[in-house]
Amino acid sequence: MAEPTPITIDSPRLLTTRWSPSRCAGDAVHYGARLSGRRRWTGSCWSGTGTSIAWRQFVGALRGSLTALLMAVALAATTSCGSDSGAAAAEPPVDLGKLDVGSFRSAPEDYAPPQPVFVARVFQAERLGDLMPLPSEIDAGLKLNDSTDVHAFLAPSDGGHNSPMFGWVKPDGFDDLAKGFIAGFATTGETEEVGYRLSVSALMFETDVQARAAQAALAQRGPDAGASSFAQARSPSHPDANAYWIPDVQALVSFYATGKLVLVTTVQDQENVTLKVSDQGLLESLADKAITVTSEKVKSFEPTPAAKLAGTPLDPDGLLRISLRRPKGDSFMNMPGVYGAHGYLQLREDPDKTGRTFERYGVDRVVSDAGLLLRTRDAKSAKEYFDNELSDKHLVTADSPPGLPNARCQKYHGPEYGAIPYYCTVTFGRYVAQMWGEQLPEVHQRISAQYAILARNK
Repeated sequence: MAEPTPITIDSPRLLTTRWSPSRCAGDAVHYGARLSGRRRWTGSCWSGTGTSIAWRQFVGALRGSLTALLMAVALAATTSCGSDSGAAAAEPPVDLGKLDVGSFRSAPEDYAPPQPVFVARVFQAERLGDLMPLPSEIDAGLKLNDSTDVHAFLAPSDGGHNSPMFGWVKPDGFDDLAKGFIAGFATTGETEEVGYRLSVSALMFETDVQARAAQAALAQRGPDAGASSFAQARSPSHPDANAYWIPDVQALVSFYATGKLVLVTTVQDQENVTLKVSDQGLLESLADKAITVTSEKVKSFEPTPAAKLAGTPLDPDGLLRISLRRPKGDSFMNMPGVYGAHGYLQLREDPDKTGRTFERYGVDRVVSDAGLLLRTRDAKSAKEYFDNELSDKHLVTADSPPGLPNARCQKYHGPEYGAIPYYCTVTFGRYVAQMWGEQLPEVHQRISAQYAILARNK
């Protein structure tokens, strides 16, 4: 078995977590979580894939601690080409030539990745995520998004960025079972207290026929070998769906083809596992609601065939051109990309609160790259966002970058162990940009470089 690639999760005010595999006996792999290099949680040796049911149970034991650290932080946004309809107070003049940008680029640059087809697949999946419902739109009890299991994904053979469905569906042989698969997007939510958890993975195919064939083939494989037993289940509202029930972990997995998409829905009730009770009907009802709501939301989505991906515009809005590239060594748990406001809410632990903030300031695009770049309604809205949304009782003022006094830098002093310490935010026109990191001088360089890129965008 190939050794999995370590994954680092970096996000505002989010614990930097590295799943660190090391060899165990035979083909088993040892998984642990390292918190910002200061503390290590060690797991156990699991044979098979890192997303096995046994692995998911291990992760579940950590999730309570991790979720407490997945708190919202001030987001960011700044300006695009063209004039702004809203006026903002004049900022102090900045001499771009005197900014310390380190080795980061400081001018706009056309987005031209070395593997454009690979990136086009990921971006198409992120576009699908803009249409998918939030978990709370499926069931009001799913108030928290689990951002560790929300992302675009490709096939297991592509390496990394796999769907959370592979914790419940055997991943080996996927390419043969899912011919015509292009990419997919997974969204995951859970209740605030220990309760149930739902994940919907939408897989896109080139044809309707391939989608229907994949539905049947994937369902027939059954769950990962970590399940002691499973049984075929039914969908009361969608008789064409396939499903199976895993009673020992109180989980239900359903498969439903709709057009060129296959919706793989996984529902687990951890509370019932703890209480040693069973309610298959509840999970069937939740899976049915997920199919119904998601099918309606994504019915307008039309995948781009693989043969045409090479010619797909990767940066139609020009926003990646003016965002600071994510450097090697940063987390790629979620691939860089441009999201609509709704799509980015999928990545937030608190989508309802963030959604209200986006509406207030007219945020319509979010670039996730080296940091965050949010496009607001106009320059006035960006300035109001900067003035109103960056305060937190656990954030104290830190030094601004040399030569960029209008940037606001903050250091986190609070109870969350392993929280990323430094944040810098700046506005330019209708955008607000935010960078974060472990060392303030590097965060200074990043925010200075992003400001210079925006200022030089002509």
